[in-house]
This record gives sequence, structure tokens and C-alpha cells, in this order.
Amino acid sequence: MLWRVDTSVMFPGLERNTRPFVWYLAACSATYVVAHIIARKMKAWRPKSDVVADADLIFSLPMYSWMSFLACKGTAEVWDAGWEEHWFGSGGNSRQFTLLYAAMNLVHIPITLLKKQSTTYKALMTFHHILSISCMMTGILLNRMYFWGAFDGICEISTFCLTTLFCLKEFGGSGPVSKMLITINGVSLWLTYLIFRIFLFPTWLYCYVTEVQQNPAQTFESISMFERYMYPVVNVFLFFLSSHWMMQITAGMMKQLRKASVKKAANGDAHAHGEKNNGITDTDATKDTCAVDGDSNANARKKKEQ
Repeated sequence: MLWRVDTSVMFPGLERNTRPFVWYLAACSATYVVAHIIARKMKAWRPKSDVVADADLIFSLPMYSWMSFLACKGTAEVWDAGWEEHWFGSGGNSRQFTLLYAAMNLVHIPITLLKKQSTTYKALMTFHHILSISCMMTGILLNRMYFWGAFDGICEISTFCLTTLFCLKEFGGSGPVSKMLITINGVSLWLTYLIFRIFLFPTWLYCYVTEVQQNPAQTFESISMFERYMYPVVNVFLFFLSSHWMMQITAGMMKQLRKASVKKAANGDAHAHGEKNNGITDTDATKDTCAVDGDSNANARKKKEQ
């Protein structure tokens, strides 16, 4: 009984959030199992594919769309509610997002390690997951700071676009419609990365620092040392990590746009060349017809004279 009282004081969100967190963890795990079964069925016509990577793409589509919805709705719900709700509010969709995000990333760590990727990629993504989970789990255990987690979570809109792009490349085929969708999605990915990462993280830091300056005793001085500094540090890390990825995304988008431009120019040249050939053929046919008619008329006159 004494242990229960101590934990409720140290971690006021433990009893409240344990059951929904376990539910989200089970839901995420079940979703991946279904995605893995689908990926194994697809192996028959994709023999060289990585089943874990394919399953990760299928798994990520519903996960990131769900998280993006909860993050946007949770942030909008309390945007104008003031600092008290931002720092110590404990309800609504921002809490649901935090629970889902922590559970999904916990499930995603072994998936990241099992995929056929470079060691650098695995180390970077695992470090990212551990940092993010640490921040989210702190909010869950202490039952506060949900707004700041949801505010950050809006960045997952860009992750959803990235996942969609990979799905189109892996499963969409090589037809003209698929190529057009890949180009459109590549531009959408670039825009969402710019807005929901490169612009979002500095905006998050600005809002955080502004509320600290306006109400230091009620905000910054009322939370743990970990929360004070770890949350901003993670946002700085995510900003630089996203900036690195943004350069790669920009290069990929420009490459895709150049391909589309070259193909369009080639189709235009072929069309113009075809029209030119058709013009020559029609002219030659007219000349031949006139020549035949002229010969026929000459022969008729000779026969008449004879």
C-alpha cells in the first residue's frame, strides 16, 4: 500500500495512463502483425523485396495518419487556452496522441533494427526513437505537458507523405499514372517537410520560451529538470536532423522534376516530328495523284487522235 502511495505521488499519471498505453501498444503490435502477413503474401511477386521493410511501409500508413490527426486536433483544441492548459492540461486528443506516439515508437524500434538498412541509419533512427519516447513517457508518467507533445507531433504529417511516396515507389508499378503520382507526392513531401518540420520546430521553441518568460514560476520552475531542458534540446536535434533530410528530399524532388521535364520535352519533339512526317507524306501523295491523272489524260488524247 505504501509503495502504491509513493508511486502515485512520484508518477501521478501512472495509474491513469497504464491501461490506455497498454491498449495502444497492443493495437500497434497487432497492426504490424497484419502488415507483416500482407507483406509475406506480396513476397510471391516481389521475390527480392525485404519483407520487414514492406511490412513497415504498410504498418506506417495507418499509424502516421492516425497520429497526424490526433496531433492536429489536440493542438487546436487548447491552442488559445493559455499556459496552464499547455503545461498542466491532462485531457483531450493531445493526451491520446502522446500515448499512441510512445507506443508506436516502442514497437518500431525492433522493426528499425530488423530492416535491411545501413548501420548509420539504424543508429540514428534508434537514437531518435529513444529520445522521443523518453520525452513522451515523462509526460505520460507525470500527467502533464501533453500540448507540447502534440504540437511537436504535427511534424508527422510530413512522415505520412514520405511513407506514401515510398509506397508508390514500391507498390505502385511503373506506369505513367504511377510516375505522375510519385512526382506530385514528391512535391507535397517537400512542402510538408518545409512547413511541418523546418518551420514547425523553431515555432515550437519560440512558443515554449515565450510562455516561460511570461510565467516562469508557474511553468519552467514548476516542472522537473529533465522536462525543462530535454524538451527544447530534442526539438533542436529534430530541427538539425530534419534539415539534413530536407537536403536529400530537395535533391530527390529536383531529380524527379527533371525526369518529368525531359520526358515531356521528348514527347513534344516526337509529336512535332510525327506531324512533320505526316505533312511530307500528304504532299507526296498529292503529287503522285496529280502525276497519275496527267498520264491518264495524255493517253486518252492519243487514243482519240488515232
